[in-house]
Amino acid sequence: MATKLRVHGMGCDGCVDIVSGALSEASGAGDVAVDLDSGIATVEGDVDTDELRGKVKRSGYEADLVESEPISADEEETVEDDEEETVEDDEEETVEGDEEETVEGDEE
Repeated sequence: MATKLRVHGMGCDGCVDIVSGALSEASGAGDVAVDLDSGIATVEGDVDTDELRGKVKRSGYEADLVESEPISADEEETVEDDEEETVEDDEEETVEGDEEETVEGDEE
């Protein structure tokens, strides 16, 4: 899940570092990206928006929730399908490799 906040009051790269560090400490936070030009901070993971806003406020800035994007059922199915295909490809390669070794061993 990705949560986006609009952070008010940032004016330099140091501000970005402060906000990024604060957001990274939130429970469940994964990757954090803060864009100085747009003022948008994106936090990946299952996070509480009130906690994020509190972290930003304690850092000396204000933040408003822009959006929170859960992974849709379609996206979850796509991830599962990709994982299944990878497993199937690996199994086929192993079987083909085993057959070739057996055939070569019989010819000797």
